[in-house]
Amino acid sequence: MAFEGSFQIFGMERSFFTRKTQAIFRVMGIDHEFRLKTAEITPWLEARAGTHLIPLVLTPEDWMLWDSTPIAFDMQRRFPDRSIIPITPVQRIACLLIEDWVDEWLSRAAVHSRWMFAENALEASLSMGLNVSGLLQDGEPTQEQLTAARSIGDYIQATFGARVCRGLGALEGEADAIRWGFDHQLDLLARIFESQPFLLGNRISLADAALIGSFVSHFLGDSEPRSWVARRQPKIIDWVESSFDHVVSGEQWLDGDALSPLLDELFDEIQREFHPHLTATHEAMKNSEKSFEIDMDGRTVSFMVVPYREASRQFIRNEILALGPEELAQVEARLGVRGLLDVYRLEPVANFHHQSPMGSRHPETIW
Repeated sequence: MAFEGSFQIFGMERSFFTRKTQAIFRVMGIDHEFRLKTAEITPWLEARAGTHLIPLVLTPEDWMLWDSTPIAFDMQRRFPDRSIIPITPVQRIACLLIEDWVDEWLSRAAVHSRWMFAENALEASLSMGLNVSGLLQDGEPTQEQLTAARSIGDYIQATFGARVCRGLGALEGEADAIRWGFDHQLDLLARIFESQPFLLGNRISLADAALIGSFVSHFLGDSEPRSWVARRQPKIIDWVESSFDHVVSGEQWLDGDALSPLLDELFDEIQREFHPHLTATHEAMKNSEKSFEIDMDGRTVSFMVVPYREASRQFIRNEILALGPEELAQVEARLGVRGLLDVYRLEPVANFHHQSPMGSRHPETIW
């Protein structure tokens, strides 16, 4: 089915999931326009979508979509010749496991490096204030516009910034552990990209797009973590910049539904902290708790329950359940034996429902 017209992505320049969604559209070569979610159009957007979250995607047929992973699957359905989600079982599940880690755990280092460093926090919050005011961060605002944007940014920093760091256990006391983990992750990624262009071989995937989005928005977009990357693994900067401009064509993932052995080290890293955290989130939600503590290398770290963790876990659980017997056997042999599927096999939390709507049609197209 052909879809005529351009998609519109509404979000912010320093937004993790806005940049991830933008990366999905860019690497798939989908005609789109990036638009700021400004204060002026926020009421219209949120009424259309039924959520305050970003990004939002307005489709050519006037549907509003949200939630980056379902958006990616919808684009895959619309443009199957530009696929970034493998159809073979092992690579497909591996892609989703890595994407889940990037979205739900690498974001911890992202918010810590943004909000726990005073100069970086001022810089990032000003960018957000400019965007809310309808201005791009690299523009030339007037002094009056700067003053207004600074006021908005200060509010964002004092509310959202402080809250998200508490919620993700990313406060100052975790600085050394977060930095060590991030450096280790950079090293793992650098080794993978020295051996092959993308995580699953020669073809870019949704997991790569998630990684690109996290770096464009945070780890390279913010001056503090950019300095970390530049000192530790500067080639990652080149990879992100070239990959953000890459458009998928005839490249292929590894033959025979194979995965590089180097991914095993990344899987170990995913299981080191993220899967215990995901398991603890599931347990806390079962018990209707709003917060929980887990042991992380001898440190007791407090987290707030983030319900979307359960939504993303269930999404992958459903993908695993949808596998046929032979496909499941292949996934078990490569991924299950490492324990990578264990947390996704846990039964859904009772009475929890979090489904991203496929879209809502609305007759008005004026904002």
